[in-house]
Amino acid sequence: MGAHRATVGTEDTQSAVKDNKIRLVPQSFPHVKGASQADEVFASLDQVFPKGLDTRTTTRLLSEIAKSYALDVTETVLVWCETNKYELNHYHYSVVIDACAKTGKWRSALQFLRVMAKTEVESNSSPFNAAISACDKASNWEWALRQMRELPQSKAQTNTITFNAAIGACKTDGKWEKALHIFRMMAQQEADSSAITCSALISACDKGACWENSFLIFSSMKPRTRNTITCSTAISACEKACQWEKAMQLLGEMRFSKVECNVIACNATISACAKGGEWAKALQLLGLMERWTVECDIIGFSAAMSACESCGEWEKALQLFGKMLWSMAELDTIAFNAA
Repeated sequence: MGAHRATVGTEDTQSAVKDNKIRLVPQSFPHVKGASQADEVFASLDQVFPKGLDTRTTTRLLSEIAKSYALDVTETVLVWCETNKYELNHYHYSVVIDACAKTGKWRSALQFLRVMAKTEVESNSSPFNAAISACDKASNWEWALRQMRELPQSKAQTNTITFNAAIGACKTDGKWEKALHIFRMMAQQEADSSAITCSALISACDKGACWENSFLIFSSMKPRTRNTITCSTAISACEKACQWEKAMQLLGEMRFSKVECNVIACNATISACAKGGEWAKALQLLGLMERWTVECDIIGFSAAMSACESCGEWEKALQLFGKMLWSMAELDTIAFNAA
């Protein structure tokens, strides 16, 4: 037992030393600006890691450098690893590409994907997923789709993560037709769709002002795959299109699927009713929110008051205003105007 504790302690100490060394690396060449100073990078790394690196430390080192430095410096570190015969695999490149994605360096992510393609590293979908995710975060749907097309050439297999990232890139720019095209590709390749897939699709259709598709996608989801985000996004799409009946239907299905109702979904439904002149439905929903223990906020009260005001029900609007004063200390301009 004591020997085991000593071994564990030694391993922990060695790990801590390596972690400290990794943190020292960016400080060891703070003035490096490019691959032209590769000798300085090599010398710094040789000094910090005189006994070499194991696979785990190599991974952490590459991730740290990718976050801290430009593309050419990270590439130089990769060359240093290869020069010292450290075994690199697709996971190392995935870590670098993912670090680029998290720091908004989508061009660098794509460049490292090309660097990997020139090596003998056996590829799988992970580096491509990371690169497509980088394009997603940069709202660059065109490059995301380009990586999707290049996947078969690399003999890597697409999976749910690949498709989700590509659909997400289309979502941010409202390219709902492209998002649906990717979804059809997903079905053809028999990849499993998830709540994330459907949420991104619904959001893409919402931003593309195509509420019908948002409604159909949500309706096609199995009740167990629905969540608060998918429900709220679909209701929001109907609200923007003044489809109060569809919004009410979706809210009902949300409750039927035992998905937790939130204030966003309820507010969007109340707003849809207001736009449709259905002041009674808006008030009914306010009452239901109390039963569901969903706290109504200024947005919900304001939407309901707007519904009453637009239909000439000024007394109801004043009652709501008083209720809001009683339940909240904060008022906004929208509420005053509606009342």
